[in-house]
Order: sequence, then C-alpha cells, then structure tokens
Amino acid sequence: MQDFQVRDHGVRSSQADGMIMDSSGCMFYGRLNRNAVMGWKSQANVVNARTEYEIAQSGRNLEWIDAFAFDNLGSLLVTSNRLDRFIGGEYDLREYNFRIGRIRDSRHRVSSYMHPF
Repeated sequence: MQDFQVRDHGVRSSQADGMIMDSSGCMFYGRLNRNAVMGWKSQANVVNARTEYEIAQSGRNLEWIDAFAFDNLGSLLVTSNRLDRFIGGEYDLREYNFRIGRIRDSRHRVSSYMHPF
C-alpha cells in the first residue's frame, strides 16, 4: 500500500484556479462562474450543493480568484486577477485588475494546516 491515496469526493459547483485547506480540514476554493469563495468541510466526505457553502461573492473584487493564504488573525487571504478578461482581450490597464482580499469565515476561525492555532 502506498503512503498516499487519491479519492474522488464528487464534483464542485464550478472550476477553480486555486485552493487551500485549513487545520480543521476545511477546503477553500474559488467558484469562477460566480466570482465567489467557497468552503467545504472535508469531514462531509462528499462535495455537493448541500456540503459546500459560499463565504464571499463579488463580481467586482473577486473576479478570477487565483491564490489563497492565511494570516495570523484567523482570516483567509485571496488574490484575484481578472484573468478571464485578459484571455478574452478585455483587459483595461486603466482599471485595478489585481486585488488582495481578507475574508473572515463566520463559521470558524481559519488557520493553516501547517501551523494550527
């Protein structure tokens, strides 16, 4: 038996560019088709509309969520970059195209799986 296993937990509500898991086993990922940040508690064992939940959504500030991190205060940090506009030839260099956001998950305080609180 190998030291690792890959398991199919189902289909998320959208494709995602980045994701991160916290010390409690909650996975956070972008929902690109809705410009939203989603959460899924891995203890649920299956991903579906009942087990994933939306944490934040903004068509302006969360367009194409790309990277995730945790700060020391229990917040989730995300970057967005409007990559969809770049690919579609609609990038406007006069606008803010890159953003860093801090998001609090009201369900629990988040921390890195590498450094639990």
